[in-house]
Amino acid sequence: MPSPVFSATTYGPIHSRIDTPTQQSREVLLKVSREKYTKKKDYVEKKIFEYAGKITEEEKKYRKEQETYKEKKKEETKEKRLQNSASKS
Repeated sequence: MPSPVFSATTYGPIHSRIDTPTQQSREVLLKVSREKYTKKKDYVEKKIFEYAGKITEEEKKYRKEQETYKEKKKEETKEKRLQNSASKS
């Protein structure tokens, strides 16, 4: 015997399901949503500053590595020039 056909159902507007005036149900919905999905401002700011601090530290490290790499390449270029000029002499 085959399984029953899938039947998608949805809920009607919230004010039709609870006995409160439309405006009040909107306020209740907003209040519940804010309580459930928001974080305190201090917490969010702390996380943002922590993340921003990590980025600046990583950026400084990257720039230092880039400078070191450039200096290394300059030294290698100088050495090659010296070797080429010594072999020509």
